[in-house]
Amino acid sequence: MEAEVLKMASGYCPNCINLGDCALPMKGWMPVPPGEEVKQMYQEDHHPPWNWRKCSHLLTAEVEKQQAAAMAGKWLERSLSNYNVEAGNKEAYEACMDYAKALHPYSREGLLLWGPVGTGKTHLAVGILKIALQRGLTGTHLKVPDLLEEIRKGYDTGNHTCESRAKNYHLVILDDLGAEKVTEWVREKLYSIIDSRYEGQKPTIITTNCSPAELTERIGERITDRLREMCKVVKVDGKSYRGRQKP
Repeated sequence: MEAEVLKMASGYCPNCINLGDCALPMKGWMPVPPGEEVKQMYQEDHHPPWNWRKCSHLLTAEVEKQQAAAMAGKWLERSLSNYNVEAGNKEAYEACMDYAKALHPYSREGLLLWGPVGTGKTHLAVGILKIALQRGLTGTHLKVPDLLEEIRKGYDTGNHTCESRAKNYHLVILDDLGAEKVTEWVREKLYSIIDSRYEGQKPTIITTNCSPAELTERIGERITDRLREMCKVVKVDGKSYRGRQKP
């Protein structure tokens, strides 16, 4: 069967435009014949096992699906390549680019992006997340006030998916930290999430309008002490882009 599919793929795949045009039995999956080493291992077997690989169209479709699940609305359009670099944010942009280039499955260090409203902190964070997804890493963008609300609802519904993603995905953006109404429950829940990522050595990107000192005052020393160990602190300065027309 694999040999027949391989012959079919050699005829169809070079001219394929997208996954919707795929004529293979399993859309996007191409057979890979066994190499000489495998053949030698199975000398007495006339049918050594074949492998299967995903075509570029299937890989692209999977990344797009992951992006849609990881971020919503306007953030799907944001990337590091369309970030508006100016004098005030150039250093932060370069730090984020360096971070994205070095991101891999064993990355541990995160980023704490802080600065005035509208300077593109979330844009930078989401741009890094897109690169992570393209490299096959798991990741998600979570706005902290919404995350906490979903966790509260989970007590009634039994759905703890959001909290699980926050703790277990490889790269997580905790967006707008410090914007939530702070209560003892909020502090304990934030500590639980951040400590879980700290113990699991998973990279976390924090965005906040608070300075590090203000953040400590709002959410407490116990949480910010963890963040100082986990994250490189980067200030994102410059003009606000809120309300500007898109180019």
